[in-house]
Amino acid sequence: VQLQIVEYMRSFLMAKVAWNHISALPIISGAFGLFRRDFAIRIGGFSVGSVGEDYDFTVKLHKYIYDSKVDYKIKYVPTAICWTQVPEKWSVLRNQRIRWHIGALQTFFHFQNLTFDIKYRRISFLILPFSILTDIIGPLSEFLGYILLPLFWYLEVVNGNLVLSYFLLVICYNILITSVAIAIDGLLLKGLDKVKYLLSLFLISLLENFGYRQICLYWKLKGFLRLKKGKISWGKMERVKFDK
Repeated sequence: VQLQIVEYMRSFLMAKVAWNHISALPIISGAFGLFRRDFAIRIGGFSVGSVGEDYDFTVKLHKYIYDSKVDYKIKYVPTAICWTQVPEKWSVLRNQRIRWHIGALQTFFHFQNLTFDIKYRRISFLILPFSILTDIIGPLSEFLGYILLPLFWYLEVVNGNLVLSYFLLVICYNILITSVAIAIDGLLLKGLDKVKYLLSLFLISLLENFGYRQICLYWKLKGFLRLKKGKISWGKMERVKFDK
């Protein structure tokens, strides 16, 4: 659960704030979204068959705004107080992450014809190209990196120290981004007031690079293969009852 918490912190206190700043927020997450009902009806509601309905819905809203030139803004409020339950079993987390990646790919392919279309500006030059990088090229290149870099190192095609330095640089960058997100939540938003808990999250930000990141990559690749085979389902989501 703590591994997921640091992921949410990075997304909700760093990435979404940045996207919001350039008015190109690609997704209003389902558990934290509030929409005007009349606009939801105008865009036809949720797309039938989509398992990433919140992502698809948000991009549809962006498109509608450009098509109809209405005075409607999609904004993110980082100080809103919202709660959700994250998976507490690996099997449930696996189903969620596979579904997330299938949903992201579905949304891209749904709107891929808008890519680099001057009419849709932020959708076509920011949101969709970013999806290509993070949902298609990113997982495939990272997977190949884990295989090819050690092989090239062994065959002395590349300098071993260079490979190791690059790997450590990526890890340090990830830890830096996560640490800033934790600090924002703990110090500015006052979301967490327990020093011990904050320190445990900083430790998690280090550990997630070794094992958890690779597992999530494997789930993304499974999502890609399932979509290609047409095996699309929501998957079972279990909730855990909170005690007092």
